[in-house]
Amino acid sequence: MRNVVLLNVILQEGLLICGSCQDCGMSDVILLNVIFQVLLLLILFVLRSRISLVVALFHEAGKCLASVPLLLIQPLWTFLILAVFFVYWFIVLIHIATLGMKWIFQ
Repeated sequence: MRNVVLLNVILQEGLLICGSCQDCGMSDVILLNVIFQVLLLLILFVLRSRISLVVALFHEAGKCLASVPLLLIQPLWTFLILAVFFVYWFIVLIHIATLGMKWIFQ
């Protein structure tokens, strides 16, 4: 009960500060939000067949990964091979770049 009273006090103080929705421009924002939500619902209604197709595609991909689970490791394997390759050639590049330099230690 205490939380409800506290919430009512906060809401009343907020309305006293703002005055009304038209004073702070909230009516425009509310109208734009309603229009956006209606458009979003219309798009979802029109594209429901494609959404069901995507759901079926994800089910098929799940079956594929269940039958061949090592497919998830393949991108990691490729990344590790490429990382080793680039690190090796970076080291070669550093050696070639510093080949003619004389190091003077005092």
